[in-house]
Amino acid sequence: MPSPSSLNPQYQSLNAGIFNYNNWGSYVADLNRDWGAMPALLDNLNGNSSHAISDPQGQYIKMVKPRQAATAIVASVAQAGANLNLTFTDVAFTGARVKDTIRDANYNYGQVISVSPGAVTIQPTLQPLALVAASHFLVNAYIDVLYDSSGNHNSTGKTNLYEEKVPRYNYSAVNRASHQMSRREKFNSRMGPDGIAYYWNEGEDFMIRDFTKKYSKKVFFGVGGQFNGVEGQTNDTEGVRAAIRNQGGWFVSSTSQLVQAQWNDMLNWTSTKYSKSRQEKLFFMGRDAWTNISSFYANDINFTVSNSTDDGQQLNFDVISVVIGGIKAKIMVESFFNDPIEYPSLSTIPGVTGTRMSNTICMMDIAPIPADNEKGFMPAMEKFHFSNDRGGMETIYKIIGGMTGGGPGNGTGPSEYNNYQLTSNPVDGCQFEMLSDGGCDCQADSWAWFELAA
Repeated sequence: MPSPSSLNPQYQSLNAGIFNYNNWGSYVADLNRDWGAMPALLDNLNGNSSHAISDPQGQYIKMVKPRQAATAIVASVAQAGANLNLTFTDVAFTGARVKDTIRDANYNYGQVISVSPGAVTIQPTLQPLALVAASHFLVNAYIDVLYDSSGNHNSTGKTNLYEEKVPRYNYSAVNRASHQMSRREKFNSRMGPDGIAYYWNEGEDFMIRDFTKKYSKKVFFGVGGQFNGVEGQTNDTEGVRAAIRNQGGWFVSSTSQLVQAQWNDMLNWTSTKYSKSRQEKLFFMGRDAWTNISSFYANDINFTVSNSTDDGQQLNFDVISVVIGGIKAKIMVESFFNDPIEYPSLSTIPGVTGTRMSNTICMMDIAPIPADNEKGFMPAMEKFHFSNDRGGMETIYKIIGGMTGGGPGNGTGPSEYNNYQLTSNPVDGCQFEMLSDGGCDCQADSWAWFELAA
């Protein structure tokens, strides 16, 4: 077994070995599980990889096909002879085309004879034989575009729906962390299964905890875009909360405690927004939110704790799988939502217990989505990073040697030249540097977010 000495070339930095790969989140979850859940989830969804982009501005352009369903809500109805003129609440709706047969919720049918954005004119078909504005396709009624009804002889083709892909923009953001280590600081080390002695020091651990916390916050709370910062042009990645708002998901910042009607509405939204056969629901929430939700079901759903042992350490994960109203979901009581040090603000809303953040709920569908090239699938939460060569790593971990190098002994220095130790700076110690140039892009138009406004 090799000896952990300053002359041993097998003595490796544990953290450099972790962070110079794209699946670093899975390992950090073991080191610091309270804040490592989201990085570990991203690694899992992305197959321990990250999509490389090379735009000089760090801009990620994802082509998205609008998923417009052929349904709309009637805003007005007017009689036009034997026909009806309908307008819709969605003034840009173009889901109906000439010759389409449509119906309302009461199974009244009509055939489209003219269209414009947000409006159609229909004529009667077989049921009913006459259309009446006071009885058919009423205001606030949903209309359903059923099928094309072309003539028996010499029919013509259809107009184009113009469902073209549109770009969605996100940004790879640079995040840094640093730690200056004194020569007198004590190292910790362990022997790996490969016979290599890995080392780290306590200051490194504090730096990594801070880096992991801020990475998780970026994934959840990043706004997205560019601004002029202290060092000039600075990128910000669009996080989960902003993606839900920007993409038209279910978003509520409430001035009252969550009630069961809102909870049911959230469930219905995330489950029926798109009628795809595979849905994989994951609900992140604070402990006070879960306590409140459990009360809706008269203790039919009980809070449980799953146990696991890793490297001799007992780990507890607040994860439970449930079926609510036919919706199967994994509920994860996210530890950092409950962190009273990071988020101490108590809610001032009557009836609410705990902190504002602990009452937060995020519903996500993490099942893979069709790739933008329509070949295969891609993660619903896609990791990406900047790289000039379209490869590389999303995180970089390096050591800057001073009078003391990165090894375990005080005499460890960088390379030698003519039997003289070299140093890159006169500091009595060395410096550890972390850099991440990446982000997470979410397809969040069917996700939901509930938070307290006070």
